[in-house]
Amino acid sequence: MKNPTRFSISRRALLQNISLLCGAALLPARASSIENTQPAFIYAMALVPPPEISATCSEIRKQFDPSRSNKTFPHITLKQPFTMVGDQKPQNKHFASDKNICAQHDPLQIALEQVDRFDSPTHGTVVHVRVTLSPELQQLQQKLVQAVSVIGGMTEHLTVAQEIQTYYPHLTLAQGLSHEAATLAMASNTDAVTQKQFTADSIVVGRCGADQVWKKIGVFALSGHS
Repeated sequence: MKNPTRFSISRRALLQNISLLCGAALLPARASSIENTQPAFIYAMALVPPPEISATCSEIRKQFDPSRSNKTFPHITLKQPFTMVGDQKPQNKHFASDKNICAQHDPLQIALEQVDRFDSPTHGTVVHVRVTLSPELQQLQQKLVQAVSVIGGMTEHLTVAQEIQTYYPHLTLAQGLSHEAATLAMASNTDAVTQKQFTADSIVVGRCGADQVWKKIGVFALSGHS
């Protein structure tokens, strides 16, 4: 059984941050001496489920959350959306440490649990599949969050310690739902994405611009090479 205190803290973190990677909103504009502007890009890191699971997730998203179905892809967040200090654009050298971390990490065994939901005051009800927080998954998440911080990556409203302590891995199916729509979504074809296991042998780096569409811009292999 999950620690209820840990889950409560994780829920609060999700309410603040889940909409970012799911393409619901960009980070708030930053103050400028000339004008208020959005960061040029935000970035994130995630695991992507295999095609058959991704296809089912996309079908559920299109049915219950069509406005965001073309703005993101099925994923399990590892590093919450972040901007770079001074809004600089990360180069390959910036991500070298993250790539090395992945290269030294064995592929992950991912276990999908049951479908769940929570209510967000700004984005309605979010329906998702819980993911088992294994020691290996927790270790990789912690290392990636710390490495991004070292290169100047910043996540709004979260310190490095908070992001690590409140990590709640999940696979979003739909968000911005009414309670009625969420109930229907949870009763849809979720058997195809719950109580499943798969091996994740890479992570993806995603980037989101002014169009609020997340695109895959990099893949780091989990190869277990020390």
